[in-house]
Amino acid sequence: MDMKKAILRALALTLALALPLGAAAQTQRVMITAGGDVLLGGSKAKKTDVYFESFIDQYGDGYVFKNYLPLFSTDDITIVNLEGPLKISSRMRKPSKSVHMYGKPKYARILKAGSIEVANIVNNHIDDYNTRGATREILAEQGIVRSDSKFSVKNNSVLVRGVRVGFIGYQTPCSLETIRKGVRKVKSACDVAVVSFHFGEVPQHTSQIRQSQIRAAHAAIDAGADLVLGHHPHVVSGIELYKDRYVFYDLGSVQSSGKHFRYHNMVARITLEVDTQTGKITCLPPVIYPGFTSGAGRTGLNNCQPVLYTPDDPGYETVFGIIDEASSHKKITPGPYKRGVI
Repeated sequence: MDMKKAILRALALTLALALPLGAAAQTQRVMITAGGDVLLGGSKAKKTDVYFESFIDQYGDGYVFKNYLPLFSTDDITIVNLEGPLKISSRMRKPSKSVHMYGKPKYARILKAGSIEVANIVNNHIDDYNTRGATREILAEQGIVRSDSKFSVKNNSVLVRGVRVGFIGYQTPCSLETIRKGVRKVKSACDVAVVSFHFGEVPQHTSQIRQSQIRAAHAAIDAGADLVLGHHPHVVSGIELYKDRYVFYDLGSVQSSGKHFRYHNMVARITLEVDTQTGKITCLPPVIYPGFTSGAGRTGLNNCQPVLYTPDDPGYETVFGIIDEASSHKKITPGPYKRGVI
């Protein structure tokens, strides 16, 4: 976090010295890094909770996102999808579900250590123990802003050099009018609206984009969304450019906790140029960084510490191949992007 603050202060000082005395910058750049699903903890029934905790007890809060810190610490905002509550009460477990995910309150410190400022908490596991309210409080204690199903400036937005960025999340299927109404509320209070979709109707482990996803994403952008981020199937999917706004249909699982949960993923670095006088927003081509959920490789047990691929790793080309194939969907316009390397 100290590194990020120092970099941002230096950029602000450089900009100030370049302006005439008394002048104000008309265009501000907001840099957002987006990752997909994050499971801090696991399932008591499958004992993946104990497996994950063993790594944290041994290596500390900074262990999980150590390899991603060069990305997460050099932007304005990093956002992920927090898959599961950070509090458990066995008496409150939802009996209708066969798999219940959870994490301990102390795991919120992992997000902070990883320089993650925003967590989406609208997904199919956040209410496994009916403790979403407690998760909200736990995140707030660590200064983590929420992308939530209801929006307020106080709890669901970040101010970046005078630019207000608001966040709202949805689990689909849900009505398009619900999406439109929520996005309009965010946009009326913020300069930038970021929408997270947990695409619940999409089968897991499939990169194919469904028409229902397209309708939801387009409804959000038509209502004023400036960026749409998707997750749930745990695998990377396509990128669309719709009305000059980017849609990421699935960022994949940036991190996972089970011994055998190993997936390709991508982290997207999105830069938005905001004209503070007119409100016009220009989305620059995002930079995509491919990765894998485990630093132990594709055959070893998941070590709960994701890694970024380098160009000489076969997985680097594999991820871009999956993205390009999914983006060839006949109902969308593929969004141009740049390949990233750390």
